[in-house]
Amino acid sequence: MKQAKFKVGQKVRCIIPRDPQESRGGAGWTFGRVFTIARVSSNNWSESDTVYYNDTEGNGVYSEHLELVRSVKTFDNLEVGDIIVDTDGDEAKVLAVLGDVFLKSGWNDFDETASWLTVSEAKSAGWTVKQDTPTEEITELSIAELEKKLDLTAGTLRVKKD
Repeated sequence: MKQAKFKVGQKVRCIIPRDPQESRGGAGWTFGRVFTIARVSSNNWSESDTVYYNDTEGNGVYSEHLELVRSVKTFDNLEVGDIIVDTDGDEAKVLAVLGDVFLKSGWNDFDETASWLTVSEAKSAGWTVKQDTPTEEITELSIAELEKKLDLTAGTLRVKKD
């Protein structure tokens, strides 16, 4: 099976529904849809390396039909390893999550266990969850590939340099 980009329990957002008819059970894989991944499996119907994702309602879709990205990190979807930032810019690492309670490291010392807090305490203190800064990924496409992705008639796309 191809390496899955996401794992069970992660919240993801659909940014490009490549084939809206691909949804199972009427999930409506529309732009902006946020869902939690409940299952990751391989495509058993063909020889491809396609990854198959299911949401918590049992709806499934192949990875090649959607472009998914991690949903914005918040205290409502906190995960172990997330970084929280206080109002002064100091950072602490989330070491454990139990429902609406989490264990954080010391401020600017990720190896030290500091304290258990509730999500509401962190929110009322003005803390935030640091967002991932994805590395810039370069995608090379031929004009024919781009026309196909944009569902344009072959030979109708012209590219100009700014």
